[in-house]
Amino acid sequence: MIGRIMEQYAILREGFRATGPGRLKLWDLKTGAVNRDLVGHADLTAVVFSADGRRLASAGNWLSVHEGGVGTQSGWGAKIWDPVSGELKRTITALDNGLLWSVAFAGLILGTVIGWPEESEKERVAEAGAEKWLGVAEEGKYGESWKEAAEYFRNAVKQEQWEQTMQAVRKPLGRLVSRKVKSTSYKTSLPGAPDGQYVVIECETSFENKKSAIETVTLMMDKDGNWRVSGHFIK
Repeated sequence: MIGRIMEQYAILREGFRATGPGRLKLWDLKTGAVNRDLVGHADLTAVVFSADGRRLASAGNWLSVHEGGVGTQSGWGAKIWDPVSGELKRTITALDNGLLWSVAFAGLILGTVIGWPEESEKERVAEAGAEKWLGVAEEGKYGESWKEAAEYFRNAVKQEQWEQTMQAVRKPLGRLVSRKVKSTSYKTSLPGAPDGQYVVIECETSFENKKSAIETVTLMMDKDGNWRVSGHFIK
């Protein structure tokens, strides 16, 4: 899992060592292939997965090196990653840039420091909402799926238009064979949409007449505090 670990004395002996690839890699244990090369550290001291496997925390330092060997933006701390997408979720700088040799997920303590559990809970609730909404659509109840969508969606797309779109796009794909969540990400802004709270879910989906598809479901926090679908795309 760790690409390379070096002691601090080795860093000093070698001179400035820039943040770059090869420090933190994730492998597929079955195939041996590298799934992710996470760029965020100059040197790495510790890594740990969250209990549910949805986040990865890494401890170490980072350093930008420019021409002439001048190093800037250095620091020690922890970084929180989405191991599926490779997206860097948080960077936590250690107090006074002190050395950090271990890292752990500690429920409410980490929640207070970085807000990760709260974000994860939003993703979990949104996923449940997406599953329920998709179930309605899979039954061919397109009008009902429109009624259960976010207010923003219903204002942008009329019910008749939505039903016609689903009849033309979704129905020809046939029955659902399988659907596997590939990634889930919490966001506060999306292109072409007002600022708010969003969860974007990407799935690897197989239909009777389309064996391999990427299905994206976007949910937003509605005015009443509930997560509702604001976008659905299949490609």
